[in-house]
Amino acid sequence: MPRLFQLLCLLSVLHAPMLYAASTDNADIAANIAQHEANIAALADSGKSAAEQQELQQAWQNTITSLQKVQSTSEQREKLAATLNQAPEQISALQRQIAALRPLDPKATVARFNGKSLEELDSMLGELVARMYGWQNELMAVNSELIAAETRPEQTQNQISANQTRSNELNEQLRQMQRQNPTPLNKAHTEALEAELLSLERTNELLKQQLGANSSLLELSGLQRTLLNQNLQQINEEIDLLQDAIDDKRRSLSRQVVSETSNESLSISNHQLLREQSQINQRISEELLESTNQISQLSRRNIRATQQIDYLTQLESALDQQIEVLQGSLLLSRILHKEKQALPQVTVDRTLTD
Repeated sequence: MPRLFQLLCLLSVLHAPMLYAASTDNADIAANIAQHEANIAALADSGKSAAEQQELQQAWQNTITSLQKVQSTSEQREKLAATLNQAPEQISALQRQIAALRPLDPKATVARFNGKSLEELDSMLGELVARMYGWQNELMAVNSELIAAETRPEQTQNQISANQTRSNELNEQLRQMQRQNPTPLNKAHTEALEAELLSLERTNELLKQQLGANSSLLELSGLQRTLLNQNLQQINEEIDLLQDAIDDKRRSLSRQVVSETSNESLSISNHQLLREQSQINQRISEELLESTNQISQLSRRNIRATQQIDYLTQLESALDQQIEVLQGSLLLSRILHKEKQALPQVTVDRTLTD
């Protein structure tokens, strides 16, 4: 019996260093990953059979995958800690920004456009549209965070339970491995089990921390969404006013060309050939004015169509995420019904081919 006890202790010591090293810090985890990658690279020259090489490679690769998950989890925990540290200040700042928002003043906004050239106005429009698209992308990310926060309590409970079940299975497999001879292959399998066990442990820690911070994360994301929605509403109003200014500028320039052409026709009315050419120029100028109006309308419709596409893309992404995290949940039907009511009424533009 003492000899058996000593053997079990020896096996425990053989297995312990890897788990201990992996559980200390990121430097140890990175070193373990590098060591296993080197082991895989050296397999071809190891002289082992092809079957044994394949088994060792699979076990070491499983270890690497689990340790990389541990690294990712550590990074998420650090990010979460930083977010929570900054959350009170960010929440206060967002509340101040929302309170400071005022309705857009159309007269003051239009006054900023006066005296600008058409090129300058077009440049301003490009900048505003780019900023609007940037805010829409931010809103999509914030909506995803809100969905995660709203569904976190139920999802956390289910995932921790599933992780605990898997941990029990791994522990049982480890107990069985300890009864076997400490061959290189058995050691590799043991390390893979220990690495996965560590990954599950760290994941559960992260899940519990996220759940504890959920109210702060929910408040932060909610304020970010409110601010982004209000900013998007104002920038859309500003884009409409700027497009009006651009339309007026284009029409003004086109009318100027038409007027000059008309004056030219009057001045050369006594010359038959010149008069005919002048009339052609005037007709072209009038067509130019009509084309200018069409360009303005198409520009507006292009921006509106792009906005609708982006909005629908955001809704599709949000719905996909909700379905993924709430599959089989009673909460899913309520959220999907709410999202369905928020869907826009789509109308087909049958003149797009023109």
